[in-house]
Amino acid sequence: MHEPVTEAEQPVSFAHEGLRVGKNMSAMLVSRIATMALGFVQTGVILRALDVEGAGRYGYALGFTSLFTVFATFGIHRLVMRDVARDRASAWQVVWSAEAAVVALNIALYAIIAVFAFAIEKDPLTRSAVLSSALWVVTLYALQRPLEGLLMALERMELAALLAVVGGALRLACVYLVLRSTQTAAVAHLGVAGANALALVFCLGLCLWAARWKQVRPDLRRGLTQLRECLPFLASALASLIYFKADISVLKFLAGVEAAGIYMPGARVIEPLAMLAALWGTTVFPSLCRLSHQSPEHYERLKKTSLRFALIAAFPMATGLAVFARPAIALLAGDNAEAYEGSIVVMQALAAIVPFFYFNGVVQEFLYSVNRNWLVSQCYWLAAAVSVPLNLLLVPVWGVMALPVAAIAANLAISVLFALAMRGDLAQARLAGLIVKSALSCGGMALAAWVVAPYTLAGALAASGLAYVVLQAALGAVDREERRLLGQIARRSWERLTG
Repeated sequence: MHEPVTEAEQPVSFAHEGLRVGKNMSAMLVSRIATMALGFVQTGVILRALDVEGAGRYGYALGFTSLFTVFATFGIHRLVMRDVARDRASAWQVVWSAEAAVVALNIALYAIIAVFAFAIEKDPLTRSAVLSSALWVVTLYALQRPLEGLLMALERMELAALLAVVGGALRLACVYLVLRSTQTAAVAHLGVAGANALALVFCLGLCLWAARWKQVRPDLRRGLTQLRECLPFLASALASLIYFKADISVLKFLAGVEAAGIYMPGARVIEPLAMLAALWGTTVFPSLCRLSHQSPEHYERLKKTSLRFALIAAFPMATGLAVFARPAIALLAGDNAEAYEGSIVVMQALAAIVPFFYFNGVVQEFLYSVNRNWLVSQCYWLAAAVSVPLNLLLVPVWGVMALPVAAIAANLAISVLFALAMRGDLAQARLAGLIVKSALSCGGMALAAWVVAPYTLAGALAASGLAYVVLQAALGAVDREERRLLGQIARRSWERLTG
């Protein structure tokens, strides 16, 4: 067992902090790549088992129930991360108080979802998919979030990474097993729910390993206080869910379940890659909270480097999604690929939101770390005010393609407001040159893929990635200070490995 958690150690050097963040980010990035691969296979299993209408029911149920997740937690995991990062001795009291509040919320919330499902949905297959989806999208998700917040606050990202991979493997296995007997959207969601229940038990075990058990009584009064403190997080999360998740519900009601089925493959591939932005920001957030109190100099440097490295990673992801959209859809749909031909251009258009997501996801953590919480909320509400009307206006005219247009407009609106709020910090980050160099490198990446793809898809993937790295190095996208930091981190990592 590990020793009990103690107060956060004082930062020794920025290289030390960079090593800590880099190690944590590496663990989370590897796990996310693994879970994306597992999720990709899981989506393929579902698409091959269900027809287009079944896939539409699955995607609609997922999008509809996701709108309620913000009310399932009020964003309380972020408060857990902040409070435990600043005072690790209070870890279990903070977590169990949060869990008590979450349980009380979810008893009422599932009943509300059931009422909505029976009131809105006349199709029994769609209704059962919604009710099955709510078990894991809302309830089990909510119960696990405070525990995940504890692992992240303790900066035990390797355990959070392990949890993500195990959860992804369980979801794939359970979905495959349940769909062998009955091929419906509801059964697919029940398979995921069973897997998430097992993952919740595993998560609790990891938390007990990371922070030796300290017996405390759940304090519902403290939990309610936490919920009140979470109101800015709740407002931000609600707005982001509206602009990010409401689109498929609008599409289903205005254009039909088949249109939702065409949108679903691209959205399911784009979403985890876009959510890497949230992963990046969440990994940096505990360090930002510590350093904003302990070391302002390190805090400023961490902001600059984390944002630049996030954008360097975002541009090739977006390019790869656009270039390899056709083989990705073909791989997902298998024999049904012809029915999902329209999903290709949807995925290519959605790829444009990835750099905006990375920029917004990291900058919001800067604002949260200095308690500018309501500013973040206001920006996300503006995005919702852009996205929903655009979808309502354009879906009857453009159909599925209205959704990527609205998504790009909403994320651009957030980026503009965040840039204005952080203009001093962004000036120091020198983003204009970085963006130009990354765009040029992505052009070379696309060219390499185009040349090699007719011969081998795996070779095209490797060639495009290599082209991006070589061009970024040749153009000097990583500046001298960042190269020196990476060198220090590499030396420290080697010293740790060699003892």
